[in-house]
Amino acid sequence: GIPAVDHVNDGLRFLLERYEGDVALAAAGYNAGEGAVDKYHGVPPYAETMAYVQALHSIYPKPRHPVPPLQAAAAVPAATPTP
Repeated sequence: GIPAVDHVNDGLRFLLERYEGDVALAAAGYNAGEGAVDKYHGVPPYAETMAYVQALHSIYPKPRHPVPPLQAAAAVPAATPTP
């Protein structure tokens, strides 16, 4: 994949795993940082972060997003031995 896209995907996967698929908390963690989400035990009361979470919710209205196991996503076929 494209390195920058892979990096973003890894970050989003990390946040979704950290917040057990909670889309609002993952978005807030992406925008304000995990420390702020932990400090406020939820979406921080920052105007920018609340607007970001609301904007994402208008695009992706589901409250949770399934996070498949990392092993399945990173599975690489075994090499075929050469004769």
